[in-house]
Amino acid sequence: MSWEAWRGEVEKTVVAFCLMLVSAFLNFFLLTLIHDIVPRNSLPDIVFMLIPQQRWAWAVGDVFSTISSILGFACVLLHVNRLIVFRRLLLLGAIMYGLRAVVMSVTFLPPSFEHKSEVCLPQVNRTAMYTMEIASSWLAAPILIFGVAALVVSGGHYTMDVLIAYWLTSHIFYAYHQIFETPSSQRSDAPLSKLWWYYLCWWFEKDVPDGPLANEWDWPFSKPIILKDFVSKVNSRLR
Repeated sequence: MSWEAWRGEVEKTVVAFCLMLVSAFLNFFLLTLIHDIVPRNSLPDIVFMLIPQQRWAWAVGDVFSTISSILGFACVLLHVNRLIVFRRLLLLGAIMYGLRAVVMSVTFLPPSFEHKSEVCLPQVNRTAMYTMEIASSWLAAPILIFGVAALVVSGGHYTMDVLIAYWLTSHIFYAYHQIFETPSSQRSDAPLSKLWWYYLCWWFEKDVPDGPLANEWDWPFSKPIILKDFVSKVNSRLR
């Protein structure tokens, strides 16, 4: 990749990062505004009726979510096209956070915790953030599933949060890749190109080669040699 092309990719990634920051800021800002006006009585939930809320499960859910995030970002770091993958992660996160901000600004759900006095800042519908974490292997997927399940059992989220978050994130993820893995000459005519975020993302993807990215890993540093050799062996098995 030439210097000009690489600089262009970096600039796009910086812009995507800024979009992610703006969307995240809107979420935190709205959480601050609605914190004192949301109702305090939790809504009925089938899981809460069947399973008493477990306080310990909140910490377990956070641990699983953190592990899933580490695995996801490790995959991004090791991918040969790490800049493109990272930019896509930021863009999808910005879209999801933006949608979350819109939802929170129009409908105020009460916190799902029974023990509200022990929670400083109730965080409604945070599941969308966790669902966006990369579940890229058979190892990461069960960790993510158990993590989200623990957050529901702890009372940190309504079951509705999980179902809606899964539906939204999976559809946006696959729609995004369906569009931008299509040859560039056919993208504007594809049915999914009518989605509102298509032209927002078109600029970020216009210089990316057509088709899916090759699943190739590479250690981005020259040292340590042992890690470089290990990643090379893993990459040979992925092919």
